[in-house]
Amino acid sequence: RKMAAQIPSNGINLDKGLSFPATVAAQSGANILDEYEEGSFTTVLRDATSGGNTASISNATSQYVRVGRLVFFSINLFNINKSGMTSSNALYLTGLPFASSDSSNAGMYSRYCTTVNSDEIDFTSYVTFDVGGGFSRGEFHDNRDSLIDQTITVEDIDTAADSDLVINGFYMMNT
Repeated sequence: RKMAAQIPSNGINLDKGLSFPATVAAQSGANILDEYEEGSFTTVLRDATSGGNTASISNATSQYVRVGRLVFFSINLFNINKSGMTSSNALYLTGLPFASSDSSNAGMYSRYCTTVNSDEIDFTSYVTFDVGGGFSRGEFHDNRDSLIDQTITVEDIDTAADSDLVINGFYMMNT
């Protein structure tokens, strides 16, 4: 007979942390935590969803924490140089660590779950970062009250070489 785990009355002491093996056997069930991972990743700021022209960034760091299917990320892009990019094109950020969920019932696309701080970038109201369904990339939007939101373009970066973006958020990934 299998015994259920017993929790002492004074709680669980995890003084050495909770460890997941390098390879976790897939478990079934919505309530099974079967994945935890931390890491860094490399992002590319570009003027197309793939290919196209890219910005050079003198100081860029990107980290993530994955818990189950939920990916938390922090991206810092300092001193963005847009030279050579097509000014009228939308601004995309590619290279997120995992593809986002392509199912609308996941309910957690990151467009409304991020904070974007910017320096030397023009916008009217506030900027959000939208991780589209099924992709490991996102685009930036100027969310304007009572008006249609607009996509941030390369020309919205005010200066040629010293604009900054700091993006924090989360999204649900595919299984």
